[in-house]
Amino acid sequence: MRSLENIFCLNAVRYFSLLLFFVLVTFQSQAQRKIDSLQTVLQDNLPDSTRTKALVALAEQYEYVDVAKSRALSEEAISLAENADLPGLKSLAYKSMGAVYRVSGDYSSALRLDNMALESSLLSKDSSMIARSYNNVAHDYHDLGEYDESYYYFTQGYKFAKSAKDSFMMAVTIHNVGRVFKELGQYNRALDHLQISQKISKQINDREGEPYSLDEIGDVLLRQGNYDSALTTLFASLKESRKLNLNGLLPKSMSSIAKTYMQKGDFDSA
Repeated sequence: MRSLENIFCLNAVRYFSLLLFFVLVTFQSQAQRKIDSLQTVLQDNLPDSTRTKALVALAEQYEYVDVAKSRALSEEAISLAENADLPGLKSLAYKSMGAVYRVSGDYSSALRLDNMALESSLLSKDSSMIARSYNNVAHDYHDLGEYDESYYYFTQGYKFAKSAKDSFMMAVTIHNVGRVFKELGQYNRALDHLQISQKISKQINDREGEPYSLDEIGDVLLRQGNYDSALTTLFASLKESRKLNLNGLLPKSMSSIAKTYMQKGDFDSA
């Protein structure tokens, strides 16, 4: 006879499979509209720089729909960017391929491409672009579990974002530093950074920043064992994510909520 825990796990798997199905259907519907629009644009006789940007934008839409297609578009963008020999375009194209590798779970290859994007962005001397490139490299190190390197690159990204007075990227990099501290178990420092990022997002009216901040803060509270506060925060994130149709964040917040209920022993709610 199966134990209650085994039955719960089986039902949880079925539930999350169903949830994932509906999230993917919604995501694909939204992505298809953008894909159709970009494919129409690419039928025109475009300058190489404009075509490269359109290819990168289309590759981004295909990331979670058709990885092979996203890779092919990114390769075409790289070819055009390298022929044009413009650092800004090359950085954009390399970043696109890095994202393909990241989605595929090949973090080492993602790191290689994102480093190439960083080198090109440094040549462009565009501080905002440099900040984004540092942020992507840091993400790769984070995915690889190399948190010291991740911390270094996130903080470098913050310096360039601050230099460019790019408040959005400042909020993003501070948020990501908070994520590093969370993984290192330095929860108070993590909360400090996440709350600063949350404040900046509110100041610049970055509505998507709020649910992302709440989700991470809720996860920190969960790890600290503050289950009731974690649930309040995670449900707030879930509410905002639904308003903004942040389909990529919804399953993450719901999973954290389920984990919190499990820690509380409330298996029905989980």
